[in-house]
Amino acid sequence: MNGKEFKTTRRNALKIISAAIIAVVLFLTARFTRFLVRQKQRIKLRLKLPFQPVQVEEDVFIVRNSTRLKVFSRVCPHLGCKVKLDAVNRRFVCPCHGSQFQLNGVFIKGPAGKNLKALPFSQTDNQLTVTL
Repeated sequence: MNGKEFKTTRRNALKIISAAIIAVVLFLTARFTRFLVRQKQRIKLRLKLPFQPVQVEEDVFIVRNSTRLKVFSRVCPHLGCKVKLDAVNRRFVCPCHGSQFQLNGVFIKGPAGKNLKALPFSQTDNQLTVTL
């Protein structure tokens, strides 16, 4: 032997294996936390004319009082079903488990136990930019 051969010791093998395990764990952790930390999404919506007391969009409810607007998420705080408008009883109802909410987002009854999430928005003329 001329001394130029690669000599693997137990210590070097353990260092290589440990580094590989750490790299895999870091990679998997980074992939998993991407799902946990959501990027804030902004959507643009047009207010329909003539103005309605409640406007239902894909992901939000736009509620108009006599003087101001409020925007609520359509996601039920119980298990994430999409809440629907019950125009007859003037309330929001979750079709999955029956949670009910007032038009101002306040919880009435059912398993949800929390109010609908109010969403921040900005208004320009008849257009809203809502942050989900």
